[in-house]
Amino acid sequence: SMSGVIMVHQCQIRFQWRYSFTFGIIIIISLFLLTWTISFVAALEHCLSGTFMFRHGSGDDVCLPCEKGHTYMPDQLHNYRQCFNCSQIINPQMEVVIKECDIEQDTVIQCQNGYYRKKPRNNRDKEVCVPCSNCFHVTRPCMNYSDVVCCLENYETIEISEHVFACKELPILCKSGHYYRSTTEECLPCPQDTYMPENSHTHPSCLKCAHLSHTLAYNSDILHHCSGSSPTLFGCKPGYFRSLDESLLIEVNCNECHSCQEAQIIRNCSHMEDFICEQYNGKNKSVPQGPCCWENETCFPVSSCQSLSKPVVNIDTFEVHFIVFLIFFVFFAICTILLLYSRVYHRRKSRNGTKVRELSRLDS
Repeated sequence: SMSGVIMVHQCQIRFQWRYSFTFGIIIIISLFLLTWTISFVAALEHCLSGTFMFRHGSGDDVCLPCEKGHTYMPDQLHNYRQCFNCSQIINPQMEVVIKECDIEQDTVIQCQNGYYRKKPRNNRDKEVCVPCSNCFHVTRPCMNYSDVVCCLENYETIEISEHVFACKELPILCKSGHYYRSTTEECLPCPQDTYMPENSHTHPSCLKCAHLSHTLAYNSDILHHCSGSSPTLFGCKPGYFRSLDESLLIEVNCNECHSCQEAQIIRNCSHMEDFICEQYNGKNKSVPQGPCCWENETCFPVSSCQSLSKPVVNIDTFEVHFIVFLIFFVFFAICTILLLYSRVYHRRKSRNGTKVRELSRLDS
């Protein structure tokens, strides 16, 4: 019948379109690989740095090395027929050689003190040394390929492009022991009983100094009195010590020092640590809340015992490797399933097309 013929014709058109699309993708990939292969083969015919291309008569091209100390070639994968001439010192009074010319790099020439190197405007001219400028407030010295940069006081130098610099105003920053007054834009010393430890800041006020309370903590004392640039530091009275876990900026209770009794004293009690005792007659001497000791070992402070008793955690890389393997396995399985499904789908389509054609023949 006519409807069967139309269905067969539509199936053929769809099949031809899919086939043409797949064939076009294959052609594009093939052209890309062909272009890459041609460029790779062409690159093999080029010379490397330090050499130039030479052909004798009707023979093949060969790569010959540049003349050391006289010519050089810095380019990679080139087809130049000759090397470049090495640069030479023009004025020995102003120029000095930093690195001699080799077959891959030109001579590195810099200027003497008081001069800077100036690049030419075109390829025909050569680099020359120019005297440095003079100014009262130098923000960047004369060096390499740039002249001295002169800015006003309280300005800094910034590089806006290669070897091009500009002046930028610095914000007003106060040093330690001072605070910033925004109304007059100036730095003033901290008032009495205040301090400021930071440098290069704009804090509008200083911090208040701490004092010994005599009621919040027992047996504490001042190690360092507050000054304009440093805070009060708290310690303990003689014969007492405090915990290392607390900051010296905080006033805390101090504990009475223990005695080593019959053990030898390694270190006396101080405001930060209790007595440290050594073993006596093969047995370690320790007291409650005092030093911590191990068998046949020297005694250590409690803080050291806690840190030494922590085990080192070794990161096992097996889990990481297993996760990476699992990701790749899942990705491979998904790709395989999609490929098999596509193959089965096209086979069913092909069988259905064959049945449609047979039915159309029977109808006709």
